[in-house]
Amino acid sequence: GSTNLPQPRVRRAAGDTMETILKLAIGSFRLQNGIFEIESQGKTPFDARGQNLNVALQYEPGGPRYGGQISVQQLDLGAAGYRSVWSVAATAAFERNRIAITAAKLTTGDSVVQLAGAIENLAAPHGAFRFDARVNAAEAGHALRIKLLERGIVEVAGIVEWAGASQ
Repeated sequence: GSTNLPQPRVRRAAGDTMETILKLAIGSFRLQNGIFEIESQGKTPFDARGQNLNVALQYEPGGPRYGGQISVQQLDLGAAGYRSVWSVAATAAFERNRIAITAAKLTTGDSVVQLAGAIENLAAPHGAFRFDARVNAAEAGHALRIKLLERGIVEVAGIVEWAGASQ
């Protein structure tokens, strides 16, 4: 069989050796007037700007897939009247019909969220992610617009499954 996953132009010796094909560092970026939408269930406008975006991906012919690290320091997100600044570090793999996050850590203030999982079948996407979050209650209350959450720590862990529209 074959895939439509592009291979690097320079061929290396056969085997499972990895080749760095993308090493990207961007000092700052800005996304304005973005729209976030899942399965036509409503559109949420958002803006984002960040600093120190780093991407390092290697081609793994044994997959075939691209795998590596992605990080952003000071990712400033704004949506639905709420704004927060995050640091993001993730290890990911991009395959022909799958995006896997083997480990991701998102931090803001005193809050930390760790997750891992995958989105499968990109033509009819569905997926599952394990998460573990330790969140400052005041930060969560502000984001969720719940005034009763003013202090303390909220800890929650579990699995989120998304069946997709066709499931």
